[in-house]
Amino acid sequence: MNIRIEESTFEILIRALCGIGRASDALGILNQLVEEGFDLDQKGKGMDALGLVKQMKMNKIEANVMRYHVVLDWLICNKEFSVADKVFDELVVLGLVPNIHTYNVYINGLCLQGKVEEGISMFRSMGMLGCVPDLNTYRAISSAL
Repeated sequence: MNIRIEESTFEILIRALCGIGRASDALGILNQLVEEGFDLDQKGKGMDALGLVKQMKMNKIEANVMRYHVVLDWLICNKEFSVADKVFDELVVLGLVPNIHTYNVYINGLCLQGKVEEGISMFRSMGMLGCVPDLNTYRAISSAL
């Protein structure tokens, strides 16, 4: 059987592992993908997460929103909110523009911390930057109210 496994398959697996509390396994898969040269542009964990970001820099892997999104998602999933804030700030400092998925993950993280006002502020900012909120954006904010 000749089955081609794509990056999106690994993204689903990594999210599922994070969801069941197996973050170290998710990070191991992510590291293996980077080592094997998978391009994580399509869909990419905290001190380990910052280590991964540093490793990508050392390997001269170009920073992009999706790589930061995956790290941010992992951090929020593991309730490492202060590190997530630093990663989000770095993303913006690098001049990368968050997409709807990255905003949703970050807004959800803010709301999980009880920082609903900051989540609403981020919601407003994304709209001003032309990123249209979706159902997940509204769900994150409304669930925190």
